[in-house]
Amino acid sequence: MNIQMYYRNAANTAFNGSMAALLPVIVVILPLLTILQKKELVLLAIPFLIYSFLSYQFYLVYVKRSLSSEEIKRIPSADDLLKNEHMLLTFLPAPSLRMLMFSPKGQLKGELRDYEQNAFRWFLPYFADQWFSKVYGLYDSENSLTATFLRHGNKTIEVYGQDDETLLTVKKVNKKMYKWNNGNQELQWEVHSEALFTDIRIKNDKNQVLGRVRKGWMPLEWEKYIKDTNTPVLSFDNHLNRKERLAIMAIVVHLFRYRNH
Repeated sequence: MNIQMYYRNAANTAFNGSMAALLPVIVVILPLLTILQKKELVLLAIPFLIYSFLSYQFYLVYVKRSLSSEEIKRIPSADDLLKNEHMLLTFLPAPSLRMLMFSPKGQLKGELRDYEQNAFRWFLPYFADQWFSKVYGLYDSENSLTATFLRHGNKTIEVYGQDDETLLTVKKVNKKMYKWNNGNQELQWEVHSEALFTDIRIKNDKNQVLGRVRKGWMPLEWEKYIKDTNTPVLSFDNHLNRKERLAIMAIVVHLFRYRNH
């Protein structure tokens, strides 16, 4: 997949949602209106018609983005997706999380998603589902599992490698503070966020920015491929090792789960 394909899939999803919203109107409300001839029934159709209209507008937006994005050549890549300095984040519907990560040139670099997508979880409200232990997989561009995140309750995430070895544990202490172990050493990081999560900075105890997620920030040369300037951009400090980047990804799980539930 590349960003063009993502836009096409998003367009199809929006179009299907628009058509699905019309079904109750056509199958239920219109026949009742014909039989009972009560004008009040028209009020029941209004929410469905509004949702259908908005979904169709999203469909048009995504189609335009797909057509205006420059053609993207697929470049086979087996490199570690965490070595990328910048990745653009998009989200697909999921029980809790399905996050696609693209390069600035629109190539899919990896995906962070629910390891298992049990059907019943689609119907659970956020406050109920968040307390279940959940597993997330970090996959590369070839859909190979590179790391696993096991989330316990609402506070702790354990990170495992490809051989199921425990790499680290990240604990949420409070709204801003996270602690994680690096071998025998426990590190403490803070998360600073602007209003509406437009700029999220992950800092160490020396106030150095180690990771950042920004919306509304995108160099002009990326716009040839990425047509939504509000696409979140995840950036890593160049000096971080793999464990530190995995710790940041664990914090990303905490912050962005249920983004498109």
